[in-house]
Amino acid sequence: MMPFNLHAVVFTEEADKGMKLLKEKYEKNAYKIKNDVMLVASTDLSSQIAEHSSISKKTDDGVRGAVFKLNGSYTGYAQGSLWEWLETVEDS
Repeated sequence: MMPFNLHAVVFTEEADKGMKLLKEKYEKNAYKIKNDVMLVASTDLSSQIAEHSSISKKTDDGVRGAVFKLNGSYTGYAQGSLWEWLETVEDS
């Protein structure tokens, strides 16, 4: 099995639509940071994650934002549940 990559998805418009699409597609491999930011653990490319969230589609749904690949390391301060989620996706 290929290792997961972590991606940060930041929505600038219509976040509720994009967040719903990501949660449906990635289920437990999606972690909501706030109403317009989600972490996604996946073997998908950033462009595929953008497509699944409707960021890259040429539609009138209004979803806009960016997907950032996190390059295998992270550090900082966050609530405990984030670190538990990161540990869970790393172990899967």
